[in-house]
Amino acid sequence: MVLIPRCRQCGTGATEEDGRERLVEERLLSDALGRRLTAGGWHVALQYAYGAPPYGWQAHKKDLIEGEMEQAGRARARQLRDVDELSLRGICAVLEA
Repeated sequence: MVLIPRCRQCGTGATEEDGRERLVEERLLSDALGRRLTAGGWHVALQYAYGAPPYGWQAHKKDLIEGEMEQAGRARARQLRDVDELSLRGICAVLEA
């Protein structure tokens, strides 16, 4: 997943010296850095740059759009994990049924 820091007021993306948008891998953005960017007036927006989009999302240009059916499956899996306390194998069995 790729994140792009954007100005909260005007929506302009942070850029590199050569003018390209600055892309930050989601796994490299720590919570502390995210808080510092937010405090400095930046909004870190989730954007799709390359590769397969994650389950539950569809790529449309540079935006990620929620896939309605897959998001429902994700919500059901979270419910089975949190409320019913099922294991991954149990969640798969319920969702395949």
